Amino acid sequence: MVWKHQFMSRCNVICSTSVWAAFAVSAILGSASVASATTMTSSVFFSDTSNDMFGLGADVSFTNRGKFGIPDTVDISYGATVSSGQASAQIGAKVETTIDRVVSLAHASKTGITITAKDVMTQFGGNIGADLFVDMNMHQFTVDLLFKKVTVNPPNLRNVVDKDFNLRVEGAAQGFGTVATDQARIREAGVKTPGGLSELKKYVGVDIDLSATLDVVQSTSFAVTDIKGTLEARHGDGLREIDFSLKDGLATELDLSSLGTWSLALRDLRPEYAYESIFSLDPTARAKLDIFDIWMYDRSRSATLTSTRYTANMDFGRQFIDLGTVSVVAPVPVPASLPMLGAALLGLMALRRRRPVNT
Repeated sequence: MVWKHQFMSRCNVICSTSVWAAFAVSAILGSASVASATTMTSSVFFSDTSNDMFGLGADVSFTNRGKFGIPDTVDISYGATVSSGQASAQIGAKVETTIDRVVSLAHASKTGITITAKDVMTQFGGNIGADLFVDMNMHQFTVDLLFKKVTVNPPNLRNVVDKDFNLRVEGAAQGFGTVATDQARIREAGVKTPGGLSELKKYVGVDIDLSATLDVVQSTSFAVTDIKGTLEARHGDGLREIDFSLKDGLATELDLSSLGTWSLALRDLRPEYAYESIFSLDPTARAKLDIFDIWMYDRSRSATLTSTRYTANMDFGRQFIDLGTVSVVAPVPVPASLPMLGAALLGLMALRRRRPVNT
């Protein structure tokens, strides 16, 4: 057991000496850097909830119109006048920033910082109010009876469809560039019989029915494509600025080569977005002629879909995030005796290793 005791004693001496030597070396080199990286998470939120379409405060007004006809029978005019509307959106995100809070002046010219976005979320809403109409104008026609011919000039039929309505859309999405979509639709139908046909009814019982159906669709999409801003670092009268994109993130080095405290912030944060809405009308008309309640004529026709594409100019304002401070400190002076102490301890460790062990 003597050899075990001697082996352990020798190890203790070597280990103890190594610890002191390592301490001395680290003390000599320890002044090179005092960096201490930290990560902070901030939240940013943008909202635009009172924006008229086509520009902040602007009146919304456009008319989607069209015409078509059933050959030799009736002409149809249709449309919708949009008289009010509003678009809204909210955008939220978390911003993570990692930076050294205490930096040695020797390394301050390359102070690393990273900025990334997480949990990007968006939601939108929109509504429009409009007046829907369909007018029908039936052509003049003649009925050849056995004892006479009767020419009929039907009056114009206005407001076969006449309806005030409101369409609302809303949706949500996550991430940059992810498109949130929604679609709202209504269907309005109307039937009218031209007046002034009493003479026909008296002789042959002719009935004429004109009807129309109008499908109205609003399709809207919204996406936040980026959040941009400026990273700034201030120190007295000194200022460092770097423009960045949260979509791409930022990993760079700041030149903070001045002793003291630097104040960091993200300013002028502003979202970039894409908003588009399409207002469409899809009409169908039908003309029906009965004689003595026996079907004689029945035609219908649909028009080509007409669409109006529009956008909304939103004002989300600009946001600010305070990132705190970075302290740039001078290197700690190394006492003249410390290198000598380190050398002596290293020498002592070498002597201990060469010392013979009596058996």
